[in-house]
Amino acid sequence: MASKELIEVIDAAALECPLCMNHFTSPKILACVHSFCLECLEKWMKKSNGVLSCPTCREVCQIPEGGLQNLKNNIFISGLLDYVTTLEQKTAPTCSLCSAAACFFCRDCDEQYCTSCRDIHAKMKISQHHRIITIEEYTVINPVEHLASKSVYCCNHNMPLHFFCGSCKVPVCVGCTLVEHPISDCHNIINIETAFESFAKLSDL
Repeated sequence: MASKELIEVIDAAALECPLCMNHFTSPKILACVHSFCLECLEKWMKKSNGVLSCPTCREVCQIPEGGLQNLKNNIFISGLLDYVTTLEQKTAPTCSLCSAAACFFCRDCDEQYCTSCRDIHAKMKISQHHRIITIEEYTVINPVEHLASKSVYCCNHNMPLHFFCGSCKVPVCVGCTLVEHPISDCHNIINIETAFESFAKLSDL
């Protein structure tokens, strides 16, 4: 059971990129479990002469085949951003590819598409089996249910990210809680769904 103190650490700072100090855009997670905007990482790597070192801990990370865009997405942060966007959104959602009115949502990519782009997405070999639903169906999904449907694995231990370190504000796996984020006064560990629910409640205040 999460204590009041643990819940209080889940706040808006979880959505802030350490490099640009703004809300994350295309949040990518490195092997060291620190996350940054894709664009911020691209700028950082240029300054580092093509070497991808974590701006926070300086650990040198391997660049995946295909470039930085193929780094793992931080689904936890994306889920929080989705929730906040839903609360704040005043206009109709737009397609992630062409900015036309969005009619569909891909649960595997966390992206919104218009009808034309949805058809292209569904025909691509890499995404032909993705779960695509209508925007109407997406808007009624409980945010916690949406987050829980994701199978996201830790880059270090290849284990599901079932927990959240409130102190470091990062999702962690069982392996992380034994090594990098041991349960202690320095690392407050709670269930990742509890963390999301807690943040959602704070967002409503």
